Amino acid sequence: MGYEKGLISFTTEDAIYNGKTKIFRPRLIGYGLMLSIMVGLFVYSIANRVPVMVEAQRDRGVRMFREVDTQIQNVYIIKISNMDRKAHIYDLFVEGDGDYSVQGYKPYEVPEGEILTMPVRVNIQRSALTEQKNTIRFVAKARDNATITSSHETTFIGP
Repeated sequence: MGYEKGLISFTTEDAIYNGKTKIFRPRLIGYGLMLSIMVGLFVYSIANRVPVMVEAQRDRGVRMFREVDTQIQNVYIIKISNMDRKAHIYDLFVEGDGDYSVQGYKPYEVPEGEILTMPVRVNIQRSALTEQKNTIRFVAKARDNATITSSHETTFIGP
């Protein structure tokens, strides 16, 4: 067609009038820095992700505590989230100042990416309670891998 070479191109006004443009401009450096920080945080969060999470909430539909013979009982809703890439069977324990026992928990296989939700009862002898509010910790451990564990702290209410 006989047109001048470079008549149509992807460039800036500065490049047309002055000939060259700076490649490393402050805005470009800032965008690159922010992108590398976000990628670094993403990789860190993936590398330090916990494979299981346990959560315990007091059951709102039940009284604060119940007396059964010589024991005090609290009811909780337990959620075990399996965030690992394979299914696991989790055992549930209760730790605290005293001999707490868990009733109503049956270890089921939790598939990958699923959440197991079930009510459990925690019992302790009335004579073993020292205060009205006691701190307990629910611990979930995978049967096939002892390093896969999680815990959640909550309160046990007594008379």
